[in-house]
Amino acid sequence: MVEKKPPALQTKPYLMRNSIQNYPWGTRDENAIIPQLIGEQPEPGKPYAELWMGAHPTAPSALLIAGEYHRLDQLIDQYPDFFLGKKLAQEFKNRLPFLLKILSVGQPLSIQAHPDKSQAEKLHATAPQHYPDDNHKPEIAIALDQFQALVGFKSSRELVEVFTNYPEIAEICDPEIVAKIQTSSSATIAEKQANLKTFFSHFMHRSQEAADALKVAIEKLKDRLQTAPKHSPVEALFLAMYGKYRAPDTGLFSLFFLNLINLQPGEAVFIKAGIPHAYLSGTVIECMANSDNVVRAGFTSKFQDKNILHEILTYESGAVSIIGGIGKERKTTYETEAKEFILHKYHLQNGDNELLDSGKPGIILVLAGKIELMFDTSSEVYHKGQSVLIPACLQNVQVIAKKESRFYIATVP
Repeated sequence: MVEKKPPALQTKPYLMRNSIQNYPWGTRDENAIIPQLIGEQPEPGKPYAELWMGAHPTAPSALLIAGEYHRLDQLIDQYPDFFLGKKLAQEFKNRLPFLLKILSVGQPLSIQAHPDKSQAEKLHATAPQHYPDDNHKPEIAIALDQFQALVGFKSSRELVEVFTNYPEIAEICDPEIVAKIQTSSSATIAEKQANLKTFFSHFMHRSQEAADALKVAIEKLKDRLQTAPKHSPVEALFLAMYGKYRAPDTGLFSLFFLNLINLQPGEAVFIKAGIPHAYLSGTVIECMANSDNVVRAGFTSKFQDKNILHEILTYESGAVSIIGGIGKERKTTYETEAKEFILHKYHLQNGDNELLDSGKPGIILVLAGKIELMFDTSSEVYHKGQSVLIPACLQNVQVIAKKESRFYIATVP
């Protein structure tokens, strides 16, 4: 199908039509958050996992122009200065630098990590069927409800506790490597990272070369925990995941090595390149660099690349930094080290107004209520579930809440 050339563009906001990804781990039926948000009836039994808002070629949004929808990635390619501004168009090679999503997690996602920019370029060049673009994927996840995830390696002290409390895990690992971690309390950060890399690399290789031994160890731990009178959160997760994936899935032991976190609505976590993580349950709004590169190892039937995973991990360890706050602040900004995106969360009462940053591309997602965007001598109204693209050429946009409203704006710093 040949893409129609749009009519002359006007300097105004544009309503977006977005793609839904129906991955198996998404929520279903009455728990399907995404159809509820956009005002659609969910199909019985169908999973609704992600809503993509942006210009990634895998699932680009479309803009409503003169009664017809046109692909955003192609529009930007044709009119980069209009949508991005000259400076950003040059810096990001005529690509919208960020991708905004809603993730609705009904079942745990795979244990995964994302490559940095140079790693992504190499992976895309050698295996484009698995790594669809050459970009990195730093991302922030902001909880919209109770959200649980595994993020980053536990500290050396906590790993020692894992080996002590779960000898089934220690038994399949090289005892010399385990001993290094057990005696590393006075080690430097670099030494701890090196020890962790050696340990995890050996564990991943061992899981492939001695799958039978891993299976036996997992079964032993499962049998022991099933007879225990109570379980810790991670033990309960292990038993639940065992029922789904069985031995010898490496994720069943890997989850003991990672931090289990629980985010309250409004709290967020930033995940940079090389940090292992797995989203377990709940709903988040997620913003990232414009990429879909994922390296997986555990809890998935998709392509897994364990050798690549342990190479790209940074092996940072310790407590996870939670950002953002809880409450009804009028405006909350979520800023990270990423140069591709920044998020603003607004909670306005009826009649409140805010002047938005101008001269930069932005995507507004309305989560609740109704807002009016005033620009030049015109205005347009948007309601819950709608998303809007603000082109960089549009200056002095004012938003007015027509009722109590909550919305996010993704833009660039």
